[in-house]
Amino acid sequence: MGDIGQEENRTGVSGQEAEDGGIPGGYEMEELLPIVAKLANSYTAWESTSVTYEKAEQLMEAVLYSIRQAEAEKWEEFSNMDAGEEAGEMSAVSHGNGDIMASGSPCPVPAGKVSAKQAYETGKEAVEKKVKRALELYHKILPDFSDYGNRCLRDTFMEGIPEFFKWYDVKYAPQDTILTLDYPVLQDISHYTGIDRIYAFLNCIRLEQRFLHFFPADVATRILGSFNGMYEEMIENVCETVFTAVTGRGFLQKILPEYGFSGENEMKEYLLGSRTEEIRAGLEQAGAFFLKGAFGEDLKLREYLFHALSGMAARLKNAAENGGLWRYMFQENNGMPGDL
Repeated sequence: MGDIGQEENRTGVSGQEAEDGGIPGGYEMEELLPIVAKLANSYTAWESTSVTYEKAEQLMEAVLYSIRQAEAEKWEEFSNMDAGEEAGEMSAVSHGNGDIMASGSPCPVPAGKVSAKQAYETGKEAVEKKVKRALELYHKILPDFSDYGNRCLRDTFMEGIPEFFKWYDVKYAPQDTILTLDYPVLQDISHYTGIDRIYAFLNCIRLEQRFLHFFPADVATRILGSFNGMYEEMIENVCETVFTAVTGRGFLQKILPEYGFSGENEMKEYLLGSRTEEIRAGLEQAGAFFLKGAFGEDLKLREYLFHALSGMAARLKNAAENGGLWRYMFQENNGMPGDL
């Protein structure tokens, strides 16, 4: 379960960043201070005209976070004008590199000729809507969710995420992620904060569950056990392990023979003599072949899973030297589908 605590990487700008023009929307600090003052008065229930420096900084970050949400909402409207269709699942935006962008990310479209106060109010409403969408997405995943025996995945999704929704403060601290999100997803979402990081995390879990549900549960757990006898306690990505098994096997038993390397010794020589980028290209072929047969043209799933390929290529190259992963790839009774 992700620990509850203050998230260090908050959305906001320091005083120096403000001087350098880091305030979203091109607003001046003087335009933001009245909003922060009103927020501080509300926080103290109008019983005090002062708050601590740390609290004032937190409230300023809350205002900046909300304004960025207003910018992002405008960007989504701009992006969808010519699309004629909704953006990705639950309004997540996918870039060409396959990243699932939470819509609170910085973007090149300004908030427009509106006051800072209006931008803040618009952004705060956007945060509230995103919390609602994220909660809907969580409950969409929940009925068929499986942790495949992995404690970290189970605790993060089943215990941590509900705690986030319980304690998340839209008004006074929307930039706080609250959870550490111990379960590692394949995409780097560390640059997101608050509801944006939770939203991106849930979209990653949605894609992982889609992939894992292709396999009978006992097959998935058998693959996990073959890689790590303590898979129940491992803090690694479950989906990556299964995808590695399927793609690695396809690469060794289908792609390399097509390259003219059929024997184990020949394959080892190829792996040891090839650059990681070359091995990754072969893994892309194997992964794309399997995914197209299993899921059709699901580009979002493919782009997400392909985040794992570089690490997979390095491990496969290492396996040619130490025989660990290599032995598993040639096991006949590991429960994997026979033909890719």
